[in-house]
Amino acid sequence: MNKTLPAKLSICRFQGGTRDEGVSIRVTDKKSGCCVLELEMSIEEFGRAILGLSERPGVASWKTKVLGLQREHKTEFVLYDPKKQTKEQALEPYEKDGWKGREEDLNNYNKHGYDANGRDGFNIVFVRYVKDEK
Repeated sequence: MNKTLPAKLSICRFQGGTRDEGVSIRVTDKKSGCCVLELEMSIEEFGRAILGLSERPGVASWKTKVLGLQREHKTEFVLYDPKKQTKEQALEPYEKDGWKGREEDLNNYNKHGYDANGRDGFNIVFVRYVKDEK
């Protein structure tokens, strides 16, 4: 029996940077919001594929670690002084029960703030993936 999950499909053209021109096809799991599959191929091969020459070469990245899980998020105010602690040390007390804090938020000026006692900190986004209760 096959398991079905709600998904989104995205087809984009990319160009410039360090890659040649090409097409990216993404399948995203709607529950977790994560990309499950990304396939890249040249524009020429994509054209051949949609015009009936099936099984064209491309490079696929499968990302199934959180497939079908529900994404949850929360924001916590985290005290952080880079002179006294590492990012990992600042986030560790909050990373329980599968929650994982976004370390890059600790460098983001837009996330900076003060608590009720006037201490410096950052509003950190925490994410976890759990089984859907439905």
